[in-house]
Amino acid sequence: MLIVSYIVTATTALLTLALFDSNPWWAVVLYAAGATALNYWIFQTIVQTSAGFSALGRGVLGAFLAYICGLTSFFRTTFGTLVGYALLLAFGHFALNRLNHTRT
Repeated sequence: MLIVSYIVTATTALLTLALFDSNPWWAVVLYAAGATALNYWIFQTIVQTSAGFSALGRGVLGAFLAYICGLTSFFRTTFGTLVGYALLLAFGHFALNRLNHTRT
């Protein structure tokens, strides 16, 4: 499940942070690894909530982490891209949660 979560996070980050904010792909992939690890740790071990709240929380946390990375000089973010990234990541994890729920 962690690998699939990383694929969702990396894909959405590449679509938004690399494409619209012109960040290098390797920086986005490294960011996605950290964001996935933190999201997985928080929402799988600490917070046990519904799929919708968990997906929205993952999107907001992912955008917040991108904002924090954007405060450095090697990573750029804009407000519009962060909002789009949060929504896209939340939708991706919601779909992943629904798909996982139907399999079990």
